[in-house]
Amino acid sequence: AMSTGEGNIEEVEVVESGGEHADGSAASAVAPGSNEHPKKAPQRRWRLSWLLAVTTVVFLILFILFVALYATADDSGGTPSPSPPPPSPGTVDPTRVEKVRSYLLLFVNSLPYEQLGQIYYSDMSKMAEQWLMCPIVQQCSEPLYGLSTGDISSEAYGQFISAVTEALGGEDGRDKHLLLQLAMNDLLGQVQYFATECAGSCIELDASYGHPAMLPKTKDLEAGTLKFDVQSNMTYEDCYAASTNMSLRSDYTWLCNQTPVLLFGEMNTSTGQYRMNNVFKEPCVHPRTKDQNYVSVYGSLRPADTGPFGFRFTGHHFDIGLEFVNDGTGTVLGVSKYPQFIGHNPLNVMMESPPLNVVLHEHEGEEDEMAPPGAFSLWNLFSGSIPFPVAVSRVVALARLLPYDAYAPLDRFIANSTIGGLSYAPPYTEISDVPHITLRAASKELFDAVVAFFAVLLVDTSPLLEEFWATGKLTWTADSEFDVPTTIEQMTTRSRFMYVQVQTDSHYCFGMVNLMFTYVTVESPSNHLHLLCSPVGFLSD
Repeated sequence: AMSTGEGNIEEVEVVESGGEHADGSAASAVAPGSNEHPKKAPQRRWRLSWLLAVTTVVFLILFILFVALYATADDSGGTPSPSPPPPSPGTVDPTRVEKVRSYLLLFVNSLPYEQLGQIYYSDMSKMAEQWLMCPIVQQCSEPLYGLSTGDISSEAYGQFISAVTEALGGEDGRDKHLLLQLAMNDLLGQVQYFATECAGSCIELDASYGHPAMLPKTKDLEAGTLKFDVQSNMTYEDCYAASTNMSLRSDYTWLCNQTPVLLFGEMNTSTGQYRMNNVFKEPCVHPRTKDQNYVSVYGSLRPADTGPFGFRFTGHHFDIGLEFVNDGTGTVLGVSKYPQFIGHNPLNVMMESPPLNVVLHEHEGEEDEMAPPGAFSLWNLFSGSIPFPVAVSRVVALARLLPYDAYAPLDRFIANSTIGGLSYAPPYTEISDVPHITLRAASKELFDAVVAFFAVLLVDTSPLLEEFWATGKLTWTADSEFDVPTTIEQMTTRSRFMYVQVQTDSHYCFGMVNLMFTYVTVESPSNHLHLLCSPVGFLSD
């Protein structure tokens, strides 16, 4: 928009008819019979000329803007496409790079010799060769590479965390984000402990749920419609044995008397229902302890060396891989070269939590006992809260903008527990087989919301911006195209499912709000977020 004000007009000297100007030139006379005052005519003509010139300039500017907007409008309705973002340098202050190197050197030097072979590799290229998905989602108990943080002394672990926080630190607070995620893993450990150790009853789910049992949709579950029979004659040990005996053709689980919780498993994408998971096995399948977090360090750690170095820190629901080169510019290779993962579980914490005095179940030959003080302190502290409000707000912001023409029905996908996401259901094999849009043709508002969504990852995602704009394709799915969380209240009062995938020529990224392997109470939901961005070669197998 252009605003014009009345400028200061220079005073013009006017003389009577037949007179002279101050410089001696003759003055024009006003025609006889004219009603115009002889002193006003020249001034008015000057103003009209000035207004005509301004009007012409404004018209030309508006015409140029119209042509520019028309040229950049997409074919779907005239929404301007985003301009290509500037390339990201992928650098940090070189002094920070050296701080990370020095902390890693202190960490490695503090380890006993017998641990070095499993945690330190002088060849930086080993980091990509040794990368495995299993510690993140499936949680292989003994990965081939890396050392469990449970086997590291507190002093050494402190040095490593200092290196990580220095690498992630900055105004965006990614280091604090990671520490909070580790705390949420401890909270889930408390939920696991409660679900398997509480005083309760063995229940057999109604046969109408099938076998393995598929739980009703969460909105029905919250209405109190779960159907089951209490097996009052079965002890805890009997219930455990029945839950693992597939020949019984029934599903058994343990339900606490105080704050009963259920554990959801994999999703049936044909119905949108979740399988009931085994609470007895979950502490072994998905243990939420520091014993299942792993560290590995790579490259040259000699001070002021310009050779590359880096680390991988991985565990349940997080994976960070960073490579540094202090070549005078402080180059950092993160999401552009290595997979990055963050998972928030719970994304919002259940409203109910155990009372202060929790009675544990009776073991054979033992009496009931009380849970130790503080056994559920984190759960009590965070109950009903949203630990990751930025992630929740960005889910909601993106959900409001998801285009209907990129919606693929849920049955075009199948659950993939290996990566904690979805894969294409046969005969579909790639994003081109399902409805999608190109991000280059998206509105700037949608493009920015997609970028902000994946920026929840713990590392800098700006190196992906050019790639998203140049070759990015987006598809998404949910229970239906109208059933996505468009308000924060919907995220916290009813469990929603939403899956968004972006694929470029060299990267595969997805974000998923879901209930797979999530604990919920019968009366209030929880939610679970997975975010992954990876170069395609790492997931090709």
